[in-house]
Amino acid sequence: MKTQTWLSSVLVLQLLLASGLYVYSLQARQQNTPQALLDFDISQVDKLLIQDGQGSATLQKSGTQWILPDLQSLPADPNKIESLLTNLDAQQIQWPVAATAASKTRFEVSPDKFQRHLQLYDANSQLLGEYFLGTSPGFRQTHGRRADEDAIYALNINNFDLPAQNNDWLDKTLLSASNPVKISGPDFVLSKSKNDKDEDIWALADADADADADADADADAD
Repeated sequence: MKTQTWLSSVLVLQLLLASGLYVYSLQARQQNTPQALLDFDISQVDKLLIQDGQGSATLQKSGTQWILPDLQSLPADPNKIESLLTNLDAQQIQWPVAATAASKTRFEVSPDKFQRHLQLYDANSQLLGEYFLGTSPGFRQTHGRRADEDAIYALNINNFDLPAQNNDWLDKTLLSASNPVKISGPDFVLSKSKNDKDEDIWALADADADADADADADADAD
């Protein structure tokens, strides 16, 4: 009887051990499954705010067009923005490279020390996602983390693809004409002039004042 009881105990112990190993293996497989970096539909993004600690760029959707609201609402480069959003949407995260407070500073993904701070908003100005991007572990890779998590991952993103200056997002087709000196839009005027080094520079001008000057010039011609 004692032998049977002992064997039964051993059998129960083996079953418990096997069950524990199965659960552990299942959890490990689940944790090893790649997950999308973004937990929302990329088509919801209506606004991007990119900061690098020295400057910032704001990209806003207006109808079907992307504009730069802090740069006289000039058109932004749609291909550049689409490429960035597509790349973000394709990012997969799996095993974190670190998850400690000290690591955030070392990999430059902390609120106090970062290379890029990216915020994505929807049409109602609701924050969809917030991320910190920092040092590079390899070619076209960047350490990054979700702002509300400690885990840091190696992402297939290049910080150079997220410039934090509005001018870097300007739609360059505005300047595709041969040697233009002025570009006018519904509510903006870009004028070219020379600086003290005899270099061409573009600057925003007052659209109303420019229109008055053109009207005066036409009147003088008449």
